[in-house]
Amino acid sequence: MGTLRMRRLIVLLVVWSVGTEVCAALRIEGLEPCEPWRAYKPQVWCMQVTGMGRELPTVVLNGSALATGSVTRMLDSLRFRLNQRQSVSGPIWLAADGQTSNGVWLTMGQSRVVAAGQYPQIRLNDRVVTALDLVSLVFREDLDGLIQAQRVARQYGLEIVGAIPPLNVYQVRLPVNSLEGRDILLATLGREAAIEGVVVEDDNLEMPADPLRAIDPPDQQGWIANRFLQAVDLYTDYAVKAAQAHKLHTLLVGVIESGVNFDAGDFASYLVPCDSGQVCLYARHSRAATHGTAVSGYLAAGAHPSANLGFLSRMGAAGGFRVIVDRGARAGVAARVAASVNLVQDGVRVLNWSWGVHRMGGINQRGEPIQANVRSDLAFNGYATLLKRFFAWLARNHPAVVVINSAGNSASLTDQHLPASLLADQLIVVGAHQRTGRDVDVEDAGFVASRASSNVGQRVDITAAGCPPWASSARAEPGGCGTSYAAALVTGAVAAMLSIDPELEPRQVRTLLRQSALPLASGGTVDITLPLTSEERSIAGDSATGQSARLNMQGALELVIVRRAAASVAGAQAPVSR
Repeated sequence: MGTLRMRRLIVLLVVWSVGTEVCAALRIEGLEPCEPWRAYKPQVWCMQVTGMGRELPTVVLNGSALATGSVTRMLDSLRFRLNQRQSVSGPIWLAADGQTSNGVWLTMGQSRVVAAGQYPQIRLNDRVVTALDLVSLVFREDLDGLIQAQRVARQYGLEIVGAIPPLNVYQVRLPVNSLEGRDILLATLGREAAIEGVVVEDDNLEMPADPLRAIDPPDQQGWIANRFLQAVDLYTDYAVKAAQAHKLHTLLVGVIESGVNFDAGDFASYLVPCDSGQVCLYARHSRAATHGTAVSGYLAAGAHPSANLGFLSRMGAAGGFRVIVDRGARAGVAARVAASVNLVQDGVRVLNWSWGVHRMGGINQRGEPIQANVRSDLAFNGYATLLKRFFAWLARNHPAVVVINSAGNSASLTDQHLPASLLADQLIVVGAHQRTGRDVDVEDAGFVASRASSNVGQRVDITAAGCPPWASSARAEPGGCGTSYAAALVTGAVAAMLSIDPELEPRQVRTLLRQSALPLASGGTVDITLPLTSEERSIAGDSATGQSARLNMQGALELVIVRRAAASVAGAQAPVSR
């Protein structure tokens, strides 16, 4: 090929590529403060964007466009500065060339940490690595954490790189270059009277896919056991009638995941600014069909295809739900907790935690070593301290918030798993079940069985379908099933319950879920969930006593509706004080 012809071909390829970029979908893939953590609200933000053309996009925050002069572009990134009046969290969008992007939730919360992967990591074994010089210090609650963190940083030569101020937690970089040096310094810090705990960040190495691994067949009808469609019909019917008497409450739901694939048809309806009263979804764009896409899909997948399982979106604008998907930094338990604190402060009422970690060296019920999501004793103990601090703060400052957590998928007891092993009034732990194929009524305890991989034990409050129906993007991989998806169904049910009766307390939510539960036959010598008591059989009847609990979405909503009606009658009959 001649030189001139080659040059012409290169020019054509460049023109084609530029044209393709201009026509590409506008997506926000990242959003974070541009500057290192400081003890004040961030004002300068950086946004990673795909699909930008030559025109500078308009940045819209909380319905108002930012001044053009406050926004600058560097390749595929935007940098913008907020003014002092813009101090309220809310959705942020881009608009350019006649299209709008996905909406992302911009939080003004100060809780922000860096991911362990941004710092040197040391291999502990074939599966686990640990951050060499990145730790979080949990200071005593009766002290000023920032002052103490600054003192400790000066004394030991540390650099403060992140913080969760409401929890008195500060993330620091250590002046060490070996694992031995780290552990010596951590032992010294652990003797500081002001420090209650030290949190190191472990992570799992990516393992190559096993070509011989058996893929679980999707349990396409498993959700029938939870009376899913009946719950949708009941809620929609109630909403129409309730609109004449009172307005259903818009509810904020937080999903601690990294992002959602907005290129999938299931989420196309969310690529326009969302009005109040609708189901809104705010998330960073993820190009792959990730775990976050799946979990979010079971809550809020849109109208395409018609066979999807977006529980809240199936109910339309009957109540109005805002689903905010955010995980803070790219990885780490501290990042998940930081994101949760920000969302709770922004008004989220229900948090979905479809994640968890196991203690390294644990053995499951089959006598096999637990290999998924394992952490060293040092990391596991630090996470326990951090999570206990979170739930103590939650109980003290936000007692109405409910956290829904997946029990885990290692076929083990929940006492080897965090957060599921924690005892907290505001934590509801969810296991997974599947259809047995037996020809029995849906109310029968033999209609489903616990999934073989699901963690079990008396710390599990309830089970739900682990393999909800397919949606075009709502699967992380073919055959993906597990407690993460069961937890999403419970999160949807709890959100609907609270939108009907926002006065419900977390203990009451748990009680209503279990009182409405259908039975699940316990297998072997280990309870699948905390057994149902004689007081927790208002719907299932006497036969459910001693059985494990299975989510009944319709039944739970029925109990809430009856409870609210009774409260309304009692309020109307109460004498007026003079």
